[in-house]
Amino acid sequence: MAFPNTTAFPGQYDVYIPNFGAKDRANLIISYARDPKKFAVNGLATRTPTQTENGNFLFLRPEALARVGQDPNYYLWQDGQNFPTGNYNAQDYRAVPYQCVRRATPDYLGDLTKEQAVWPIEETKIDSLAHIMMTLRAVVYYTLMLNPVNHLTTHVKTATQWSSLYGQTGGGWNQGTPENPIIQRTIRNVADVIRQDTLAAVDYHQLTLVISVPAAINMAASSEINWYLAQSRFALDQTKGDNKSQNGNWGLPDKLYGMNLIVDPTVRTTSARLVVPGTFTDVMEYNTALFVAAPGSLGDNTGQVNSGFSSTHMFVYRGKEMVVKQKYMDYDEYTKYGIYEHYAMQMVAPETCGLATSLFV
Repeated sequence: MAFPNTTAFPGQYDVYIPNFGAKDRANLIISYARDPKKFAVNGLATRTPTQTENGNFLFLRPEALARVGQDPNYYLWQDGQNFPTGNYNAQDYRAVPYQCVRRATPDYLGDLTKEQAVWPIEETKIDSLAHIMMTLRAVVYYTLMLNPVNHLTTHVKTATQWSSLYGQTGGGWNQGTPENPIIQRTIRNVADVIRQDTLAAVDYHQLTLVISVPAAINMAASSEINWYLAQSRFALDQTKGDNKSQNGNWGLPDKLYGMNLIVDPTVRTTSARLVVPGTFTDVMEYNTALFVAAPGSLGDNTGQVNSGFSSTHMFVYRGKEMVVKQKYMDYDEYTKYGIYEHYAMQMVAPETCGLATSLFV
């Protein structure tokens, strides 16, 4: 049987391509499997090792750190008097549970198919499984982080609501102008709420704004962003390709109004197998912007205890991350392949996150 001209699954009769290995032939293989290290989700959650499937992390509430509600004279210690007593400055805490779960992507390959294939079919199969696994990790992350229920209620507003705080004229991100910079005001107001709820432990420059590619394209078309780029030579050079930039292809710089910006291009397939062309959708919602403290942005907080953290942690059970499995079934003459991960994706610091919904109106 000849190599199929229509989409098919590999089998013993259709993986031999005549003259594929000949010197006068172009031995071209078209594959879109991405390097797992290049997925944006890797830079959005801190990997935290754990030796147990179930556990807890300690959350020290921030309110007590700045509770100065009395008149300053209340705190006076007069000469000759005993040192003030009481436990009204005690900091409350809670133990927050997490539970690691195992997710796997399987496949198999018969001996005859492997023997007849003229391309490295095992390697392409592992590449495919790895891409699926990283896409799944991204879906897990955004399912968690884009759910308003997981955020503080005061940290979730529409773009119009965020940009209209303090009596300003709000609107959608496509309506921003140099005179009414709606995108800038949204970003700053979200950062300000996070500043207040973290007692200024997390500042503007420690936050990251995450959007989808379609959102970036729409933002880049606004008069506000065009004016912003015109005022910043460095940002403009990134969008022109003169300076290396992960976001430049979409008309935006790597920092927007001084805040780190990630345009996540990750896509998931929503159509059934063998449907060609397939249907795809972005894993990051088009009409939503996510604000987080990314890994490494907070570092080690000041104080006696190491308290470096990010908004989201991926608790990895015993290092089982992108584990590749392969087992030959001698009696059945085929090989099983699979990749699995064992982790818990958890928002550990909701005070450091925010959502802007209904970006474009």
